[in-house]
Amino acid sequence: MVRGRLSWRGRGRVVARASSVVAALAAFCPPAPGAAQTSAFVARLGRDTVAVERFTRRGALVRGVNVIRSPRTLVRRYELRLLPDGSPASLRLESSPPGGPVLETTEWLWKGDSVIGSLRRDTVQRRWRVAVAGRPLPFFETLYGPWDAALRRVGAGNSLPLVYVRQVLPYTLQRHPDRSATLHLPGHDPEFDDVVVRADRTGALELVDMTATTTRYVARRVPTLDVEALAAEFARRENAGKGLGVLSPRDTVRAEIGGAHLLLDYSRPAVRGRSVFGGLLAPFGYVWRTGADAATQLSTDRALELGGQRVPPGTYSVFSIPSAGGWTLILNRQHGQWGTEYHAEQDLARIPLQLKRLGAPVERFTARVERAAEGGVLRLSWADREGSVAFRVR
Repeated sequence: MVRGRLSWRGRGRVVARASSVVAALAAFCPPAPGAAQTSAFVARLGRDTVAVERFTRRGALVRGVNVIRSPRTLVRRYELRLLPDGSPASLRLESSPPGGPVLETTEWLWKGDSVIGSLRRDTVQRRWRVAVAGRPLPFFETLYGPWDAALRRVGAGNSLPLVYVRQVLPYTLQRHPDRSATLHLPGHDPEFDDVVVRADRTGALELVDMTATTTRYVARRVPTLDVEALAAEFARRENAGKGLGVLSPRDTVRAEIGGAHLLLDYSRPAVRGRSVFGGLLAPFGYVWRTGADAATQLSTDRALELGGQRVPPGTYSVFSIPSAGGWTLILNRQHGQWGTEYHAEQDLARIPLQLKRLGAPVERFTARVERAAEGGVLRLSWADREGSVAFRVR
């Protein structure tokens, strides 16, 4: 089935949905008063480690050190102060390169019906205020101490609002008998789609699975980590040119064919050991952004006949729908938006691509515009497939 907006449903979840919630009501609970609990997490994107963290919670204080690797290695130290009921009072987060000075400080202060935020970088400081109800905890994709605090606080409830920058994400909670829960965002925003979390028998966080979101990280608790040593190693690899860098770097393809100047502007995600077509990254029957991050764009200053359909001069977003037996290219009149924003009513054309299997897999999504006898060919290659369509200049 083809849906008229971006979606990643239809692939396997970490856990199946279950109707029974009784067995999971005690899954998330605060630690015993005065007891210190230390946890360590590794977050991966496919086969690549993107972040590591160690945090300790003692009573109402959570202190952690986190290292994130993209686009560069950055050490983030934070202190989250809680009230006796587990609700947040303040959060301070300092970011620095390994062994270097603090580059940026972010602070959050919960006061009444507001969260007051500030960000200081060098001598520049910005402040903002978010109206809230019920003191929601902060949403950070790869900071796991705040995730742990939020899940302990929710208890047996079924709502878990979180503050993300200047908005509140009103997650609802569906519990499962294996002490896991699915956090669902009403309205199905693909940026913050369902998140699967799991706690152990003491209530401590042990899994955050974001593969249903555009982030696609999976973080798991591990017995212990020397985070400082890992930060130094990640920095060494980066200095040797072996760091992660930007996860989906932006690229452009320019071509002049038949007097027409064409520009394709797109991001290039990597496979990283994951399933692509018909799997996690480009499931069959769903609209795919045909790249990553901001929407892929195709510009032409001359009218084209692309796959037998007329394309007037202009700029278009490029989407596609992979299927088991083919691959459909979509040119959409809206452009300049984030890649998860797709409106079918803006479609200019849907064009079948010629599909072939590749003998050697392509790790990073690649687009090419090549000359042909009567015009040109647009080729899209990734993993084990290549889709192509011929065009000529009108």
